[in-house]
Amino acid sequence: AVTLFLRGAAAQDASPTPVTTEHAAPVVAEPCAGDACLFAGQTVTFLVPDLTVHVPVFEVREEFEAATGATLEIVTLPLHDVLPRFLEDSVSGIGTFDTAIIGAWLLPELVEGDFLQPLGPYLEDPQYPAWDLEAILPGPRALMEYGGQLYTTGYDHDGEVFYYRR
Repeated sequence: AVTLFLRGAAAQDASPTPVTTEHAAPVVAEPCAGDACLFAGQTVTFLVPDLTVHVPVFEVREEFEAATGATLEIVTLPLHDVLPRFLEDSVSGIGTFDTAIIGAWLLPELVEGDFLQPLGPYLEDPQYPAWDLEAILPGPRALMEYGGQLYTTGYDHDGEVFYYRR
């Protein structure tokens, strides 16, 4: 019980150990100014599991905020709480979360439950940044689509291996 309490308390602080400059992602988005800051004064709330998969979100927060004018609020929860909290928020219509990191294997249920919007219209709109879908390998790319439509962005594609001793 004490361990669970401490993990929950740690999740409230949420900021991971900073990534060293030599390992940090390169800055790719230019800061906006004036009318080019399309989302000035808005907040984007991002729900993420409190695992290492959330580190890059914290790593690019400043760059995102400078490029959009929006504030990025990052909410971390234990992995097993992310999906229930996302669904509770979606079903209730409260709309706390604008985006979330959720396992790709749940895409069909989330699309069929009408919890997600396709990204196609955003990819076609010139006010949103362009990104190269062809840069994503076919296997992970297939996990981003359902029913012929794109619903997710490329974020974390693991290379799982199984080692064993004969």
